[in-house]
Amino acid sequence: MSEEPITLREFLLALINERDQQYRQRFDAQEKATGDALTAVKEATAAALTSANTAVTKAELANERRFESVNEFRGALRDQQGQFITRPEYDTQHTALEQRTAKLEAFQNRVEGGGQVGRNSAEWVKYAITLVVGIAVTLLAVYLGKK
Repeated sequence: MSEEPITLREFLLALINERDQQYRQRFDAQEKATGDALTAVKEATAAALTSANTAVTKAELANERRFESVNEFRGALRDQQGQFITRPEYDTQHTALEQRTAKLEAFQNRVEGGGQVGRNSAEWVKYAITLVVGIAVTLLAVYLGKK
């Protein structure tokens, strides 16, 4: 078996065909690797976007809960403020107590000064008890009136 000598042209054509096949294989491998990389990037981006959306949703829910608790606190303060006595109410009651105290002091001065009421200690005791009960009832009415 003798081999026929190949011509230069045949040799070069064979070499060109072999190189073309190598280049095609490399190109196909690079194209597949690029496609795989793009798919991986798309999947990673989708996963990151999903995680970000979940985090935003959780943050929004936490914010809503915080605002609800702040509103509850404001409502509690508003309710508490409604239980406080107002300044005009206090002034009215305070003036009434001052007037009663002044009457009691005047009575005490008359008793100590030997006035007509001082002669009858039973009347003085009755008057003092009436005055103390009146003051207590007024204070109780103010306290219960606010509830």
